[in-house]
Amino acid sequence: MGFFKRSKVESSSQLASTPPMGSGRRLRSSQSIEACLGTIEALVDSYRPRQYPHLPPYDVTGFLWIGDGPEPDAVVNFADVSGDFILAAFWSGTSDTEFGLFPLGAGDERLATMSVIGNWKMLDRSLSSIGQVPHGQILLERPDVPDDLIQHGLRLAGYPVTPRNVQLFGDKVAELALLKAMQFIASVDQGAAERFADTHPRGDADLTTYLQGVLDDLAAWNPGLLPYIQDIPTRVRALMLESLDQNPGTLALER
Repeated sequence: MGFFKRSKVESSSQLASTPPMGSGRRLRSSQSIEACLGTIEALVDSYRPRQYPHLPPYDVTGFLWIGDGPEPDAVVNFADVSGDFILAAFWSGTSDTEFGLFPLGAGDERLATMSVIGNWKMLDRSLSSIGQVPHGQILLERPDVPDDLIQHGLRLAGYPVTPRNVQLFGDKVAELALLKAMQFIASVDQGAAERFADTHPRGDADLTTYLQGVLDDLAAWNPGLLPYIQDIPTRVRALMLESLDQNPGTLALER
């Protein structure tokens, strides 16, 4: 299937700064991966209103598979009813889907209180628990910035994908992404946040390359932020789309 796959990591140096995820609940559904993602969307929308209309209910997650056996065909993350991070890794079978749900933290006892499984069962009666995924199988990595992040955003807003619109919309998304990164850093060290901004001028860099550099360097600054930065590209885009909905003249985009 290969929708969101990453190559298996070979270098132990890549693992030094980020501990792998703990154990997860292993489940099976007769539904396809696409249908399981639809279930996540329905669950998240039942938990809370979306902060922004165009904010996705789940995020495609940066990961490295370091376990035995085949790597997942898709990995996403979402917030459960309490707003806590859940990683979902899916393996497609011939007639069903197996997946693991991983909350943050360590210790198998934390798996006993995952209300999301009962909620999921209410929407998918084929769901069954088939054990656990051992700890240390999957490693979070910085998210990849979609190549069409800006173009898709313009289409969602109803604007043509022209060079001017891509530049104006992209520059604003880049500005907001940098501000978001600075907020994370400033919560620990204001001076470090200012230095981060100084070393990440927008310049003439391709937007995808620029955003990827911001995310890569933010993750390198503190790998513990990896669960919380997966949605930065889509979140800042959703914020811009809401701003355009409320004030269409904000960026003087071409119609």
